[in-house]
Amino acid sequence: MSSIEISRCAATDFQAALKVLHDGLSVDQQASLVQTLDLLRGGDESIFAGLLVAKSDGHLIAATWIQFTPGQAAVVWPPGFDSPAAKQLFQSVGELLEQNQIALAQIVIAATESVREDLLAVGGFHRLVDLAYLTLERSNFPNFTNSHTLEFLPHADQHQHRLEIAIKQSYDGTLDCPELNDLRTPAEVIDGYKVQGEFNPQNWFLVRHENQDVGVLILAEHQPGEYCELVYMGVTPNARGRGFGEQIVRFAIERAKQMNAERLVLAVDERNSPAFELYRQLGFVMWDRRTVYARLRGRGV
Repeated sequence: MSSIEISRCAATDFQAALKVLHDGLSVDQQASLVQTLDLLRGGDESIFAGLLVAKSDGHLIAATWIQFTPGQAAVVWPPGFDSPAAKQLFQSVGELLEQNQIALAQIVIAATESVREDLLAVGGFHRLVDLAYLTLERSNFPNFTNSHTLEFLPHADQHQHRLEIAIKQSYDGTLDCPELNDLRTPAEVIDGYKVQGEFNPQNWFLVRHENQDVGVLILAEHQPGEYCELVYMGVTPNARGRGFGEQIVRFAIERAKQMNAERLVLAVDERNSPAFELYRQLGFVMWDRRTVYARLRGRGV
C-alpha cells in the first residue's frame, strides 16, 4: 500500500468519514455512534474538530473521532483494529488529546469484543475498568413502605460550592473507578455529568441528614419516558455504614416512577461488590458488560 496520510477531516468529507468510521466499529459501538450522532444532529460542525481521517493515494481508508466533551474529557470512537492505518491514527489521537490537555479520554468496548491492546497503548490508552450495566424494569419497580430519613434537595447545581465539596468527599475511599480520583477538579466532573442524558436540575440532588450534606444523587432522562439513568450517587465517608446508600437508590427508583420511565439503568465497577450486591437486592439485573480503556493525563494507567 502507498504511504498513509493522517489529517483532520475536511467538512466536505464528514459524511464519508463517518460512514467509514461506522463500518469499522463493532456492532455494539455502531449503535452507540448512531445514537450519539442523532443527539448531536443539527449542532455546530465544531463537534467534528476531533474527526481524523487516514488517506492512501487520495482515498479515505479509515477514520477515528475524538468527541470532545465538557470537563476536560473526551470519548474516542476508534478505527477498526484491523485497519492498516490504525497505528498511525491512534498515535495521532494521543497527540491531539495531549495538545488539548484532555484529562480523561475513554474508549468503551463491549466485553465480548476482541481488541488490540498494543494499538490502544500507542495512543496512551490502557484498560481501566470492567463495567456491569444494570437495569430495573418498570414492571419490577418495588413498592417501598418505610420512609427514609434523608432529605433530597433538588437543583443541586444552584449550590455549586456545596455540590463540589460533597462530590469530592464522596470520591474519598470509593470503590468505583478509584483511579480517577483527583484527575479532574470537582467543577470539571460536574460539567461532565451535565452532558450525560438530558440535563434537568430537578433531578440533581444534594442528600442531607440532620442539616448536613451527606451525599449526592444525579439522575438523567434519556429519550424522556423511555429510561432514566442513575448517573452518579455517592455518600461522604463520615456518613457511610448507616444504610444511606440504600435509601438513595430507593429514592432514585421512586423518582424514576414519577418520571414514568420504562426502566432505571446504571453502570457499576465490577470490583465494587458492596454496591453490586445492594443493586441486586433491590431488583437490578445485568444486561451488558463493557470494558473501558482510558488515557489519563499525567498517569500511566
